[in-house]
Parts: sequence; structure tokens; C-alpha cells
Amino acid sequence: MDQVIRLKNIGYRYEKRWVLKGIDLELRAGEILGILGPNGSGKSTLLKIMDGVLKPGEGEIFIRSRPFHGLKRSAFAKEVAMVSQENTFRFSFTSLEVVLMGRFP
Repeated sequence: MDQVIRLKNIGYRYEKRWVLKGIDLELRAGEILGILGPNGSGKSTLLKIMDGVLKPGEGEIFIRSRPFHGLKRSAFAKEVAMVSQENTFRFSFTSLEVVLMGRFP
């Protein structure tokens, strides 16, 4: 299967405190990943880095073997989508409508 996303030596810190350091990860098409850990261990930070919301302090990210930093947001959105667990909407949407919103590049 094709490699979809690869993280190489990812690190991130909030001010002086490193919350992620030396993270290596490869995800291939069709794989399912679960991220487990106690509160404050960096799970959400890792997801935000993988979604491009946060820029890693060190390391590299590749999307289909292309450097992440070279992709336009619209090209990235065609490959990666994320639905946050903490969304609130002013209008009622079905689950399908929420997912489709995340797929619009």
C-alpha cells in the first residue's frame, strides 16, 4: 500500500517545554491508527501537527512522499481531513454533512 503520511523526527514545544520529541510515524492507505495516552501527553498536539494547524519545532512531514511544507492548503486538504472532537455548531447538521464539510479543499 502507498505511504500516505510520514513524520520524521517530529518535535514540538510550548515555550520551553517539549511535549513531543523524536516522533517517527508512517501511515499507509487503508490503515487505522489509535493514539492513546494520559491527559497532557501530546495526543492533540500530534494531531494538530499532522493536520497542519501547528508547525513542528523540528522534524519533517511528508504527504505521499512530498514535503508537507511545499503543498498548498487546497492540495493538502485533498489528502488529509480531520474532524475535531470538540466542535459546536449553531445549526443542526447530520454526521454526513459534517464529514463533507471537512472534505471541501
